[in-house]
Amino acid sequence: MTIGIKRSNTGYPKYTSVAEMQTIDLKSGDTVEVIAANSGWVGAGNKPKGRAVYNVVTLAEYTIITSLLAADGVNDWLLSNGNVAMLDTAAVVYPFITGEVGVTDYRYNYGDVRRYGVTLDWNGTAGTDDAPMWQNCLNSFKLIGYPIFVPPGQSLILSTITFDTTGDGFAQGLILEGSGSESSTIINAIVAGGPAILLTSGASASDFQFNGSIKNIGFNHFSSGVNSHGIEYRGCWRQKFQSLLFFELNGAGIKATNSSADADSSTNVDMDEIYARDCAGAGFDSTGSTGGLAIHSISNHQFENCNGSNGNMVLDGVISFTSSNMSITAAPAGSRYVATQTGIVIKGTSITPQGIVVEGGEMGNYLQRAILIEKGLNIRIGGFRIVKRVGENTMLTGIEFADGASVISNVTIDPILINFDDATPVTTIFKIGTGIDGFIDIKPAQLTSFAAGNVYISFNAGAENKRINVAAANGQMKFKVGEERKRLSVGAGTITPDLLTGNWQQFLLNSTGNYTINPPSNGAYDGAEFTLGFWNIAGGALGTITFASGINKQGFVKPGDGLYTETVYHYDSSSTVWRPKGAWSTPG
Repeated sequence: MTIGIKRSNTGYPKYTSVAEMQTIDLKSGDTVEVIAANSGWVGAGNKPKGRAVYNVVTLAEYTIITSLLAADGVNDWLLSNGNVAMLDTAAVVYPFITGEVGVTDYRYNYGDVRRYGVTLDWNGTAGTDDAPMWQNCLNSFKLIGYPIFVPPGQSLILSTITFDTTGDGFAQGLILEGSGSESSTIINAIVAGGPAILLTSGASASDFQFNGSIKNIGFNHFSSGVNSHGIEYRGCWRQKFQSLLFFELNGAGIKATNSSADADSSTNVDMDEIYARDCAGAGFDSTGSTGGLAIHSISNHQFENCNGSNGNMVLDGVISFTSSNMSITAAPAGSRYVATQTGIVIKGTSITPQGIVVEGGEMGNYLQRAILIEKGLNIRIGGFRIVKRVGENTMLTGIEFADGASVISNVTIDPILINFDDATPVTTIFKIGTGIDGFIDIKPAQLTSFAAGNVYISFNAGAENKRINVAAANGQMKFKVGEERKRLSVGAGTITPDLLTGNWQQFLLNSTGNYTINPPSNGAYDGAEFTLGFWNIAGGALGTITFASGINKQGFVKPGDGLYTETVYHYDSSSTVWRPKGAWSTPG
């Protein structure tokens, strides 16, 4: 380690006392360079002008510089007792380490961004472009390893600050800490667009950043271009993001790219206490990743009014991702970036996401859809609340399974809490699309409030016969998995079972009008049986239900709002009538 001894003259403010000096530890073999700080100063013995080295001392024993002494002669150097002799009492020791880049103010400690010239002087309309000084700071960190500290203030940047470990193998990740997400702020003013901070290790499979940490910093924007994210990362292992604020960015808060399936993967990334508000991108966004994000977690996060229809949180191609204790909301018309707001989107642009857990917290406040699943395997969702209060008249869907190719499988929806105080517009808790391939299990929701007119579940055309178990809010089973079954959502009118489509005929009555039940159009032979069930999803009391000639209604009672009833019918060839084999009941 090399220590510079600098004279405090007009170039640097003076310390008022020796006690203000930081103690500097030196070890055997370290060199001490005695440097004149003022280019106009000429000392005793006609020492060189400028910041020139005029005496170098190599220590022979462990030494601690603890005090300043008055001059002891014409030459200034480290005395044999470890003290420093100076020309006058205004002299101050300013440390530096070989390898530091762009140090402009030695008054600040190693790692302090002000040491490298970062001004933090943004006043809301003007300020110094701190990006080059930030880059010197990050480059110095790679060489000397001191954690970077950001004091209170707002720092304007006009270009991306990059921490790049390409070619460094398994390298130490960036350690950056501010004074608080509301007090230490980076202003992204990159006109061409781009992240404020980029963490990258290149494309090689042998290069990764390890054990990095960014915490207690805020990110804002000023006249920046599109995709002006807060932080973008790739090739990071055991990375932590904690207590970060992203406000009104023209991009995402945290943007993840290129992960586990390619050479530049990121794994074991932990995000905690992330707050993103009014951003053009998502709070967390992995859209377009060419591989899965492996073993990621995000907790205690609040995303508000971010990214419009694309999702406040976008999980694209993720593998083993856990979200817990979330708060995801939107904003009313007239707010920044308001669009068809979706809380969480799970999709797979390049690969199918797998092993997703979303649990705990609340979603609502002007969202139009809480969760959209476009693609995924082995997903578990539940343990949170979906809210639609009076006046927040936007939510249309709670949890939606998208239409499309069969790309959704093995999904469990654990119990969720529903507070729907309004039915304008009508909201469907579970919306089932055609994209379901494997088994879907929906546990009973807890309806703390459920205004009349809202819908518990609905099926898109072609989705009625997907492999799905659904439990009602009161714990009663609605559907069971079976290979020979027909499930159909129908409005008021005539219902005619078709036994060629399955021997378990389930009808979702989606209108409060009148219904007429006909005997099956086929399959009538002596001893034939089929199960007939009705589920009231109309959001209110059903009208009259009439059973036509040829099918007996013995014991039938109309199901109440949200309830289901079924029985097994047996064909009596002697009377050519379908008769209930047992009582109408709600199966458990």
